[in-house]
Amino acid sequence: MDWQKIRRIFAENKDNPPENEETTRFRVIDPILVALEYSLKDIYANRFDGSGGYPDYTILPNDENKFFLEAKAWNVPLKDDFILQATSYAYHKGHRWVVLTNGHEWQLFDSSIQGKSSDRLVLSFDFNQAKIDDTPPHIFKAICKESMISGRTEEYVAPIRLREMIEKELANPDSEIVAAIRRVIRKREGFGKVNGEMIANCFAEEALNNNAYPIPVPFHVDNITKDLNSSCKTLSELENDAPTGLKPVSVRFPDGSSKAIRSWKDMTTEILSWLSANNKMPEIPYSSTRGKSYFLNFSPYHQRTKMRSPTTLNYNGQKIYVETHGSASDLVSKTLQVCKKVGFTGDEFRIEIR
Repeated sequence: MDWQKIRRIFAENKDNPPENEETTRFRVIDPILVALEYSLKDIYANRFDGSGGYPDYTILPNDENKFFLEAKAWNVPLKDDFILQATSYAYHKGHRWVVLTNGHEWQLFDSSIQGKSSDRLVLSFDFNQAKIDDTPPHIFKAICKESMISGRTEEYVAPIRLREMIEKELANPDSEIVAAIRRVIRKREGFGKVNGEMIANCFAEEALNNNAYPIPVPFHVDNITKDLNSSCKTLSELENDAPTGLKPVSVRFPDGSSKAIRSWKDMTTEILSWLSANNKMPEIPYSSTRGKSYFLNFSPYHQRTKMRSPTTLNYNGQKIYVETHGSASDLVSKTLQVCKKVGFTGDEFRIEIR
């Protein structure tokens, strides 16, 4: 990576910024990508992604570590709408990393993180706001070709996320981390009355005195992040790979939103609730292809018997009953059938399992 060249590119455009997106790409983004060691054959512009989208850049298109970059004009602030647009490409295609930039502000998103689009921001740098010195910021180390090809991007991302998580936990007197520290301290002589608030205040004062906690150096996180990065599978993948012995912990929807869940029954209910809220329900009563019993009905009954485990949801002001009795495989299959019935493939719904 040629960090000095990247600094020069910014300096040359700072006082005479490009006037539109096309010029921003030509004068700033393209040269910076080259300075990050990407050759022209590594960069595809406006390439159809196979799911109805055209990312501004598809980088490393023929490599398993392919990622997308969404570009905006220099004078356009990066907003949540742009984040959703950028991360949706990666989400639909199962790629992890997405870059959003207007030339002077660069943001890296991890599409594997559950939650709102803005929650997936893991690294950022703004030439107009930050101090520019001889050391390249973490985001450029993370997205250079060597890091992407070798899979080392997470080595730069994980320490920052870890620090942010710890800072947040230490600021909360009721957090599990503070509770663990309190239990250890109260065993020491003279500290029997120490409480969580006192401990949180100590760390708050320490942060103020030092202005910030030091940023950890990159490190290998294979073992540390194993439990944090649970396996994610699409609904269609789960039908072909039965989720035996595994439990779902969250489901991500086509619009990028997500819900925490605790069971396969929750998965079915949340996906159907999302379909209902978006007016994507099949004709009711609805029977799955696995049997003549109703999967969805306006009453908690099949043709001749009661539903064994009905769950309710609202659809256009009406109460819908869902038969959630069945194994994990049964619920995955029946839920997938409904999704396909209303125009989805099942790849749009991602389930995090442990």
